Amino acid sequence: YWNAWDREFKRGTIQDLREHKYWLITLDRKPIYPQFTQDDIADMIESGELYLVTLNNVRATVALWADENREEAKDPKYLAMLEKVKKDMEAGDYRIVK
Repeated sequence: YWNAWDREFKRGTIQDLREHKYWLITLDRKPIYPQFTQDDIADMIESGELYLVTLNNVRATVALWADENREEAKDPKYLAMLEKVKKDMEAGDYRIVK
């Protein structure tokens, strides 16, 4: 069941990104990486460079870098967002979708 759910969730999220419905890597509702388009982010999710985390307690989905040593993963804004995500993960229900 969960494998099918993960596949469909990932597919739908990528489709929504390609339709420019929302951003997934934000801090205070602003994109952290303005150099990346929503299509770029969708490509990185498809390639496994980014993975998805659903935060059910705050009804949000975020994308996190699979490689924490990547240059973009060291960005101070990303690290601030990551701290918020970790707190939300500790406080509630979440699912990691790779």
